[in-house]
Formats: sequence, structure tokens, C-alpha cells
Amino acid sequence: ASFQEVQEAWKAGATLQVLHPQQFHSAVRATMAALERSFGALFGANAYVTPAGQQGLAPHYDDVEVFMLQLEGSKHWKLHRPPDDASCEFPLPRTASRDFQQEELGELLMECLLQPGDLLYFPRGTVHSGIAEGGFSNHLTVSTYQGISWHSFLEKALAGALDKAAGEDPEFRSGLPLNFSHIMGSWYELGSGSG
Repeated sequence: ASFQEVQEAWKAGATLQVLHPQQFHSAVRATMAALERSFGALFGANAYVTPAGQQGLAPHYDDVEVFMLQLEGSKHWKLHRPPDDASCEFPLPRTASRDFQQEELGELLMECLLQPGDLLYFPRGTVHSGIAEGGFSNHLTVSTYQGISWHSFLEKALAGALDKAAGEDPEFRSGLPLNFSHIMGSWYELGSGSG
């Protein structure tokens, strides 16, 4: 986007999102490196600058653990449970959510005003939304643990083990027995629509 396009969007109330500021800001880079050494997991960061009185993003939840550090200005945050909706995997979702409407939100868990130097943590699956108060707001979101779960680990480990077994033993590559679908119990029932 050109400078003029960004300026017009800002005047219209858009939040500016700076992806991966650790790539060009040495203090953020050093912080990410220290966190990665301490936790043994990858960390990422994004910066958000929101005009006065505006909501940065629609209410949503992420698939990561989130730490928000308020750098400049103030932001009023509301944290909610997700809607009681079949599309919301809660707690501990494997993917980020869609944007929610205010009337869909679940129970209010916390409401707070972050000021420069304040740090807010919330676990993945926590719906959050914030409005800049009294002037513009600048905060740094630091996140971690994306895809670091037993499900993710086993999904990769078992697939790797199965591929290795198939590469080393022709038995794993042989055809299934005749009438296989009739002897597979619940798997057969699920496939036939009777279960």
C-alpha cells in the first residue's frame, strides 16, 4: 500500500498491523530469542497501532498462547468465552476462529484497561477485542505454542512411523483382505451411514 492509502485507511479508523517486527527491531528480536531459549518453543510477534476510539480487530480467538504488551496509549480489552457453537473447538482450539459478532460472544471473563508497560496473557481459545482509549494505541502481541499439542505431535510422529514401516516392510503395502469392510466394526458402520 502507498503512504497515501495507509494515511486514508488510518483516518477511516483502520488498525495498522506490522507483521514480524523482530525482523527489523533489535529489542523485539532479542526478546523473541530469549523467550525461545527459555521455553524451547518458537515465538512470534506482531505490532498493532489503532486510532483513538477504534476497535483493532473483530472479536476472535487465536490458536496460540498470547501475551500483549502495551507500548503506547491505552486499550480497553474484553475477554470472552467463545460462542456455544459447534464450529468452536473449546477449550484449546487447533485453529483460529472466524470473526464473531458482539451478540454471539460467550461469558465475559475479564475486562481491563492496558496502559504503557502493562502485560496481558490469555490462553488460546480466548475471544478478545480491544478499543483504543484517549488517543491512539500501540501494542505488541507475542505468541507461542502454535501447533504444539499432543495431537500435532502424534499426527506427525505416527505418520512418519507409518511411512517408514511401509518403506521397509512390503506387508504394510499389501492389499487389504477380501470383505475387509465387513469386518472393521465401527469403521464400517461409520462409512455405511448406519452408525
